[in-house]
Parts: sequence; structure tokens; C-alpha cells
Amino acid sequence: QDVINLSMKSAILSRDLEDDEVTVTGKFERALRFAKEKNNIVAQREILYNLSWYYNWWLNDDTNFEKYYIEYQNEIIKDKKIEEILKLVTLWTLVYTRKNRDKNKVKDETNILLKLLNEKKNSPSRVTQLKAETQICIINILLEKDIDKQFDKLIAIVKEATKFKEYDFLTLSKMVENMLPIFSDNDKYNKLYELVTDKLANRNCEIQRAKMYLKKAKMLLSNNKYYESIN
Repeated sequence: QDVINLSMKSAILSRDLEDDEVTVTGKFERALRFAKEKNNIVAQREILYNLSWYYNWWLNDDTNFEKYYIEYQNEIIKDKKIEEILKLVTLWTLVYTRKNRDKNKVKDETNILLKLLNEKKNSPSRVTQLKAETQICIINILLEKDIDKQFDKLIAIVKEATKFKEYDFLTLSKMVENMLPIFSDNDKYNKLYELVTDKLANRNCEIQRAKMYLKKAKMLLSNNKYYESIN
């Protein structure tokens, strides 16, 4: 286990230091080989995720990004763990963006992801259900499906999720924050935005809460909504 962790840390360090592609991928492949030798499935999937992330953000390489996306997706399908599905959602948003938000070009990936999430809506864990429902709403908003209805659902989810400390408000807040430039004039979105920032105070996430208030104030000022920006 130590050799796998050390190999992964070495690969991530090389990536972050922007070493050449051969060096970085060589280190990830070495870590992957160790993970396979030890039959460490979790580590194997983490490495595939990191390779996909690397080819998207560091090299802007469509072919290899999609290659590792599919490899990661095929692994996730095997035992369908919610936390790994949530990582697949993150990668899906990158695929969708890279395809210029063309729904038809990501149809297969979208259908697979939504099937995985819909299955989790039947989980015996209510927290898992809420996590899955949250991501389904986010995906539908990105796909421009019944946007107001999705915001209504998210508001209901946030209100219920307050009862569960395992629910990740910080990640949700970042997703909601990223939508601000697009939906700042949508009343339901603004209600969700305020509700999420409110919940952050109860989760000791004051830095993210302040960041969200500041971002919204700047946008209101830029739109000459001076009174709203100070309330």
C-alpha cells in the first residue's frame, strides 16, 4: 500500500510541477501497475481519474482525456459506489464542455451517468439518495431541461439535507456559485443561492460563504443594482 501511495504522490507532484508528459504519464502508469499487482481497485480508479484530469487541464488533449474517461466510467459501472459516481459527474461536466455543450455528442455518456444516479435514488441511505438527486438536478440544468423545476427540487433537497452532516454543502455551493453568471436574474436560482450560503454558516464553511456573497455583490454592482449589492 505504501508503494502505491508514494507512486501516486510522485506522479501528482510531477503533474503539478508541470514536468513533461512522458515523465508524468510514466509515473502514473507505474502507480497503476503497482495498484494492479496489489489488486487495489480503489487506487486503480483514482489513477484513471487523475489521468483523465491531467489530460483535460494540463494538456488539453481530447483523445486521451476521453480514453481515460471511458476507462474510469467502465470501472465505476462494476460496483457503482456513490462517491466514485460523483467523480464521474465532475468528469462528465468536462466532457460536455469540451463538446461545446452539444447534448447529442455526449448522449451515451449522459445516459450511462443518469442511469447510475437514478439507481442510487433507490439506495437504503437517504443521504445517498439526496446526493444522487442533487447531481441529477445539476446535470438537467446543464442540459437546459426544466430549469426552474430543477431549482425547486434543489431547494427542497437543501432544506432536507440540513439534517444530515454527511451531505456535502461545500461542493454544492461551488456548483451553485459557478452558475451565477448565467442565472443571476432567475428568482428561483437566487433563492437557492441564498439558502446554500445560509447553510454554509452551519457547516463552518465561512470562507466559501464569504466568497459567494462577494461574488454576487460584484455581479450586482456590475449590473448597476447598487441597493441589492449591500443587502
